[in-house]
Amino acid sequence: MLLEREKDILNIIIKEYVKRAKPISSDYLKKRYKLDVCPATIRNDMHRLSEKGYLSQFYISGGRVPTSKAYKMFAEEVLENLSEKSDFLSLVEQIHGSSENDFEFISLITKSLADYSCSFAFTYYQNHSYKEGWKQIIQNPEFSKIKALKNFLRILDELEENIEELIENDFKIKVYIGKEKDINLKDFSLIVGQTVFPENQKGILALIGPDRTDYTKNIEIMNSLIKALEKT
Repeated sequence: MLLEREKDILNIIIKEYVKRAKPISSDYLKKRYKLDVCPATIRNDMHRLSEKGYLSQFYISGGRVPTSKAYKMFAEEVLENLSEKSDFLSLVEQIHGSSENDFEFISLITKSLADYSCSFAFTYYQNHSYKEGWKQIIQNPEFSKIKALKNFLRILDELEENIEELIENDFKIKVYIGKEKDINLKDFSLIVGQTVFPENQKGILALIGPDRTDYTKNIEIMNSLIKALEKT
């Protein structure tokens, strides 16, 4: 269990690291957020969060970064508080009206998902897969190393290989981060949504990005798009 102040600090660190991609220090938090506790207290809170497995440190004297455990807790809270409204209904209706066939419709939906999330989007529909967002994904600083690109391509291959299993299961949205039971994402995250496409055909939407992804924004985008597709 986390103390309320620990949880607040952890959420701030996650949001800052998602935005800056740099380790977060106690001094930075004190100056940036004008917290009503001294840097030493913040350091102690961060130390306890590290001991509990929510933060890690690249260097002894450096700042700290969230772990997969921290991201999972954060993502689960987002999933528990999803909005019931859909901001994409008019967009989906516009795409549907301008598409010549279902496959063009799915292709444009996939591109929209990549553009709005600034992530790599993958869609599966009737034994066809659609991929958009190559430019978005490689702009992340994590891709400065070729190892990250190879790992990303491996994850994409595994997703395609196991897509039928995802189709068979019933779920709304699932989030996978880091090393999971059935897949090793290592430094990456996978947000998967199950939806209904034209002719009541079940399909899969997915977003792949670094584990340092904006879970609040991207889970909400996924949820909103699914709701819009269900009403089209």
